[in-house]
Amino acid sequence: MDYYNDNKSFNTYIITSNKGCVISYDYNKGKIYHKYKDDKNDKIYKKFIIYNRDNIIELLAGSYDGNIRIWNFISGELLKKIKVYKGKLFDICIWDNDYLFAGCEKGEIKIIDINKSKNCKELNKDLIGLNYGITTIN
Repeated sequence: MDYYNDNKSFNTYIITSNKGCVISYDYNKGKIYHKYKDDKNDKIYKKFIIYNRDNIIELLAGSYDGNIRIWNFISGELLKKIKVYKGKLFDICIWDNDYLFAGCEKGEIKIIDINKSKNCKELNKDLIGLNYGITTIN
């Protein structure tokens, strides 16, 4: 679960997932604001990021199917799906509005160029000394 606070309207949205979709819940109104879905309802989403890029508020979600999905937060339109890994993604972190770090189940950290929608570098488990999944990136 994560949250997003709109500084203009002071709306707070709680972001969670259930039954294969990501849900934003409008805390102030006490109701679901939007459901964000992909083609099938069998995805398990683990981490969410909401940020403003090029004047579009985007919702990013890492998933257990190895993809990062990017939706337009307001309209719910799926903007992009980036295949990052063949296994589970445990955490994602954005850097400099153009790059994502993705923590993978086998101990790798993938660095993704959002604009090009592709992996641009990998920190493997031998380099960082881990032999288990990357569950947190800060």
